[in-house]
Amino acid sequence: MDGQKFVSEKEFREMQNCNKFSGSRFQKIDDFDSFHQSNLVGMPISYQNEQTKRNGMILSINGIKVIGNDITTISELRQKLQDKDGILPNKLSIVFAGRKLGTTLLAHNVKNENTLLTYNIKHENTLHLIVRLPGGGCVFNYMPSSLLDPQFDYDFTNIDDGENQYTRGGIPYRRPCGWQRFAIKVTGKYGDDDKWLGTDENSWPVSYHGTAKHNARKICEEGYLLSKGKRFLFGRGIYSTPDVNIAKDYATEFEFEGKKYIMIFQNRVNPMNLVKIEEHNYWISKEDKDVRPYGICIKRI
Repeated sequence: MDGQKFVSEKEFREMQNCNKFSGSRFQKIDDFDSFHQSNLVGMPISYQNEQTKRNGMILSINGIKVIGNDITTISELRQKLQDKDGILPNKLSIVFAGRKLGTTLLAHNVKNENTLLTYNIKHENTLHLIVRLPGGGCVFNYMPSSLLDPQFDYDFTNIDDGENQYTRGGIPYRRPCGWQRFAIKVTGKYGDDDKWLGTDENSWPVSYHGTAKHNARKICEEGYLLSKGKRFLFGRGIYSTPDVNIAKDYATEFEFEGKKYIMIFQNRVNPMNLVKIEEHNYWISKEDKDVRPYGICIKRI
């Protein structure tokens, strides 16, 4: 690094305003891993050609490999995904580091087309793809975005686990294959360390609960309220099941734009206060706090 000086972008701007360049050339470095920053300015340094400035990168988006560079726009990225996987650009959202990628609205309703560089996306970064439910927002056209956590959405519609097996809290976890899951914002909601959301022995097992569309918002906001229960076939409690196919039998279908859907909730349940009715594969939680909804699953029927 002999003969080079590195300063912050703020310092560079101040030097620029005071005409302190002394004939040196400056370069903004956007991918300088050894400094663990994205905005370092070096001087003096040889001029960087256009091809080098456009740092080439390979990105992984839900397992799909896409090639781009610093100035690839988000619209172009969506188009690349359509070319690769046939997903229409207006039917998907892309998330990186918890942020949904898109355009920025400037003054006078002028839109700024953001690029990969805007979000500091680097070579071999992993992005997440959220495919929108056919027919638009459907259930969520009245759901406040503050209740949802789209970075954890997952589309199981075309997934078949076959012989693959999964566990949560040491108990078999049957994933909602054939459904599209929308994540509820629950991180830190219950005031603990969120270990209940994990995948190891200390996490809570997964269950499902069929319901009607109009209940979605209340359950997201308040959870399950035992006080609202009316019938308890095997004793008082919140009823759920580890089998997504059993839960769907208790879901009420609804219609949107001429198509019919059903909805179930995906939960984590406290294994310490769980009663299992093996004959029917029902789980009964004796208290409201022992069932924590963390996902809404939608399926077209």
